[in-house]
Amino acid sequence: MRAVSRRRIDESTGDYVIENGRHTASQGILASVLLAMLTTRGKCVAAPELGTRTNSIQKLTVRSEREAEAYDREALKHLVDRREIVGLKVEALRGDGFLSRRISYTDRSGERIAVRVSRKVG
Repeated sequence: MRAVSRRRIDESTGDYVIENGRHTASQGILASVLLAMLTTRGKCVAAPELGTRTNSIQKLTVRSEREAEAYDREALKHLVDRREIVGLKVEALRGDGFLSRRISYTDRSGERIAVRVSRKVG
């Protein structure tokens, strides 16, 4: 049986990485984290529970940061529940029309990983 690997997602652009005309394999759980953070919840027909609801934040307010943090925890809950990631920390920061989120966690190998995801709001 042929092994199936996940496609690698560039954390800065959200695009799949292609090298030599082929998709590259993911870096383990990071691809799952990025997929959850970059997918709008409810948009994937096969898995409507996949993704985050941060796109529902249309205006930056005092509550935007707390809402984004809650939505991101919700998006990553399946990975926490399966113990794929531990020590999850989600921090959101609003400013200049952007909502930026920093997600950090420890993977199964014990490596601490942090990624930043931003999107324009408004």
